[in-house]
Amino acid sequence: MKNIYILSVLLFVILLSGCTSNKVIVVEMESFAKELPETKKTFNKPTIINDFTTAMTEAHKRDGIADVADPDYKIKVGADSFFLWLSEDSGMIMFTNDRETRYMLSDESTAKLNAIFN
Repeated sequence: MKNIYILSVLLFVILLSGCTSNKVIVVEMESFAKELPETKKTFNKPTIINDFTTAMTEAHKRDGIADVADPDYKIKVGADSFFLWLSEDSGMIMFTNDRETRYMLSDESTAKLNAIFN
């Protein structure tokens, strides 16, 4: 079981390290399947791209069933996309193609992403 966890984390980091991109696209979500119209934002600033990438790569996998509310945002970094839930004191991501696994953001990443959105 521990080997599966380590392999999952390693795969997650490898996938994200291949996500070097010169932009991050963010769309507000109404539900898992529906984007809110006219909410698309593109971030090109390297420090903001780094904040998103760091948040994704340093997120910690959480075990258990991922029965969650509709996401706040959909984030596209390179070829990968994620759902993002963000509140003042916590953040969570989930690959858009894997709705069974969730990853919790660090307090530092949560604060940085909140600063970007506010």
